[in-house]
Amino acid sequence: MKQREVRKKVVIVGGGISGLSSAYFLQQLNKFDITLIEAGEKFGGKIATINEAGFIVEKGPDLFLNHKQETKRLLKKMGYGHNIIKPKQTRLYLLLKGKLRVVPEEFLLMKPFSWNAIFNSSLFSLYGKLRILLEPYFPTKKGKADESAASFFKRRFGKSYVDNIVDPIFASLHTSQASKVSMLSKFYHFRKMESQYGSIQKALKHKIDTESDKADKSTFLSLKGGMHKLAEYIVYKLGYVNKKNNILVNDIETLGQQYTLKLSNGEHLTTDYVIFATPAYITSSIVNRLNHKAAKKLQSIPFASMAIVTLAIKKENFNHKLDGIGFAVPNGEGLQMTSCTWSSSKWEYRAPKDFVLIRCYYGRYKEDQIVEKTDEELTKLATKELKKIIDWDGEVYKNWVFKLKNSMPQYLVGHQRRVKQIEKSIKETPNILLTGASYYGVGLSDCIKQGQRVAKLLGSLTISKP
Repeated sequence: MKQREVRKKVVIVGGGISGLSSAYFLQQLNKFDITLIEAGEKFGGKIATINEAGFIVEKGPDLFLNHKQETKRLLKKMGYGHNIIKPKQTRLYLLLKGKLRVVPEEFLLMKPFSWNAIFNSSLFSLYGKLRILLEPYFPTKKGKADESAASFFKRRFGKSYVDNIVDPIFASLHTSQASKVSMLSKFYHFRKMESQYGSIQKALKHKIDTESDKADKSTFLSLKGGMHKLAEYIVYKLGYVNKKNNILVNDIETLGQQYTLKLSNGEHLTTDYVIFATPAYITSSIVNRLNHKAAKKLQSIPFASMAIVTLAIKKENFNHKLDGIGFAVPNGEGLQMTSCTWSSSKWEYRAPKDFVLIRCYYGRYKEDQIVEKTDEELTKLATKELKKIIDWDGEVYKNWVFKLKNSMPQYLVGHQRRVKQIEKSIKETPNILLTGASYYGVGLSDCIKQGQRVAKLLGSLTISKP
């Protein structure tokens, strides 16, 4: 008589994009009974959108990168590729000496530098411009040792490039300092370019020369109804997953060859495998009694906090054309704001036609006190600083404030080594796996890729039979 196949149980802790994608790819294998647990009211983690009075306001990320294909590929696979939108504009400004100056897209390493772009730019001195142009003639770094992003880009393009481009971009996108961020973990592809071609410029030229004319060259993309749609689409597809929200996992302990998870609602869940898709510090607190060594290693990954203040303002109050996606703010400008996105100029469908929608970002690594301010204080700060930069008058029509405490994992130099130590320690408790932004990339596509990897790993295991 043919024996009945026994389905193993998997519990996924954390219902952000990492947990959702893990559940999605596991469900497709049709081998497991899956339970997904989320502490918050909604699935999606930092991905959340408010649709109010004609405004589409993002609480967290407002885009995904086009060159990392996982998000776009997943959306198309689920049948929602038609909802992907491209930005209306791509121009980025930099606040330098109190004035907004255009950043040529070449300076963001999207394409090889042109002489015209460099010499017409007001971002660099003559020496700084020459130093950038001479990048192909500087020697490459030997060996595989990690280094900071500031060290790498200073080697390749000079100090002024780091001060005026790299540092403000890092602060705005990653709440990080380029002098502390791991090059191997955050921007390994640039190290690979250097190693393979001897120059970033040569590598970019090769990419342009070999790229199809039909290729979509948009740097970033979004979704028509807001980024929360990505989470909603995945949740809708999880028809065979037991989904639990508003529930915390308080503890985990062994039960023979299985695990028991103690939940905040009093329930005890028994499972064969556990996937932690929570931030490293939360995973640490849950596994502390079970695997203290791993818990301690997990605490070695630091996090930063940030606040996002979104302002709706009548268009007639602006004298600036807002002809771009926004601006970044270097450290030396005397502002607390790290960057500003002009959402209604950047994307379609974000605001009624008579309004502009602007997002102001606050928070840097080790400057968590920003999230201790009240909503009123943050709104006043954003309004005051924005008026210093852009010529506008009148009042704010509507505002939204989001505080994302300990939301941004920091990939400091040596991050790869720390992650390997964590993975080695967690193996002492078999059948527990880790995924999420704490380890191998903070972008949406990075998290989806990790979810796919975890599902593939579990799928490769032999299913036991009675």
